Amino acid sequence: MYQIDDNQETEPQRDFIFTDINALQAVRFRHFMKDCNAVQGDPGELKVLLEQEYQAVAASSEAARQTVEATEIIRLSVEDQRLFAESIINPPEPNAALRRAFEKHRELFGTEWPRLSASPP
Repeated sequence: MYQIDDNQETEPQRDFIFTDINALQAVRFRHFMKDCNAVQGDPGELKVLLEQEYQAVAASSEAARQTVEATEIIRLSVEDQRLFAESIINPPEPNAALRRAFEKHRELFGTEWPRLSASPP
């Protein structure tokens, strides 16, 4: 357990950081300050622990960012971007395989897909 005195000009403030469940369980809230003082750790140790936690979070965050970038972001050339946009703006007519897939879906689920074009699939 660590205490941080952060006295403001207008009001005193003290933060308590419990890094161990046993220390928290040892505190009787009727005797809060006395019990906290009995289990208090070295403030220099707290700085080391906080720096380690910060580094762990930063490394984890960077790893998560790299994972998302590697798996979720698709990089397209300028020509591929143009082709993608063109297919969204002016989609081609469904081919025979897609029409069969629509029909199979209707048979299995009894529902209609939204129309992809003016003509029925």
